Amino acid sequence: AVDFTEPFARNWSLNLIDRVIYSPTARGCFGILSRFTAYDLKTGRRQEFYSGPGTTAGAWGRGGLIKGPKYIYAQTADGPYDPAAGKWGNSVMALTFKDLRVVDSFTAENVEYLNRTDLDLASASAVVFPFEKWNLLASVGKESVVSLLDADNLGGKDHRTPLYTSPRWGNDEALLHDRGVWGAMATWQDGQGRRYLALSMLGPVGKSAPPFKYTYGTANDGSVMAFEVRLDAALSKPVLVPLWRSRELHAPDVPVVANGVVYIFQSGKDSTQTRAAGARGRGATAPQTSPASSTASIISSTRLLQVARSTQRTGPGSSLDSA
Repeated sequence: AVDFTEPFARNWSLNLIDRVIYSPTARGCFGILSRFTAYDLKTGRRQEFYSGPGTTAGAWGRGGLIKGPKYIYAQTADGPYDPAAGKWGNSVMALTFKDLRVVDSFTAENVEYLNRTDLDLASASAVVFPFEKWNLLASVGKESVVSLLDADNLGGKDHRTPLYTSPRWGNDEALLHDRGVWGAMATWQDGQGRRYLALSMLGPVGKSAPPFKYTYGTANDGSVMAFEVRLDAALSKPVLVPLWRSRELHAPDVPVVANGVVYIFQSGKDSTQTRAAGARGRGATAPQTSPASSTASIISSTRLLQVARSTQRTGPGSSLDSA
C-alpha cells in the first residue's frame, strides 16, 4: 500500500505515464489543499505541486494531468492569479514530468471575469495534438470559448496571448452548471490528413456563434460539435472551422474516437451545483419532477450513439457522416 493522498480527497483522474502516476486533488473536500501529485513507481518518490492557496485552482477536468510531447499539462479552476506568489487560478500550466516544475503557462485576459462568474477552465481538460509546425493545445471550459495554444510556448512572451480564440459556442447565460463544456475534448486525423476537434456542449448553441455546415435541428438541451482545424494562410495561424453539430442530446458526455468512428454517450444527467448548503446555483430553478421520475428519466435517456465516421465523406470539405 502507498500513501498517495489523504482519505476522502477528491482525486479527479489517475494517469500512468512512463511508470509515473499523476493525479490532481481539487474541490477542497474536508479542507484538503489543491495540488498535483506524481508518484514514481520505480523509485517510490512522491512529488507534489500546490496550484493555489488553500482549496482554489484545482485541476478537476476529466483528463486530469495530460501528456504532451515535452511536458505535462493541467487546466485549473477558479482562484487568484499571481504566478510570482504561486497562485495559478484559471490557467493552463505546463510542468516537467516527474518533478512537476512549472515551465510555462497561459492565462486568458478575462481571468477576473471567469473567477467572478465561476466559469472556470477546470470543468474540462485540454487536449494536445500535432498540426502543421506546432504541437497545439486546445483549451475550453464552462465559458465555451476554445483557445488554441502553442504547447511548446503557451501564451507567448506575456503568457496571455493564444494563437487563436474562438467565438462563444454556448452558455450565453453564463451559468456555472448545466451549461458549457465539461469533461474533455476529442481529436483525430482522417485519411486525408485533416485534423478535427470535437466537444460536448451542455445547453443551446451560442446566439452569436457562426453557423455549422451540417446541423440536425435545434439543440437546446445540448449537442456535440465538431470542428476542422485549418491554417489561416493570411495570418499563418491555426483556426477552427465549425463543420458539424449533432441533433439534440441531453447532457452529452465526452466524445470518443475509435477505429475511425466518433461515439457519443448521452448521459441525461442533471449537474446542477450549489454555491452553499441549501442554495441552488445561480439561475437554477427547482426541479419539477419527483426524485423517482427524475431517476427513471435519466436511466431511460442513457444510450450510446454512433454519430460520425471520420473515414468517409458526405460533402465538399467534410469527412463526417451524418447520424
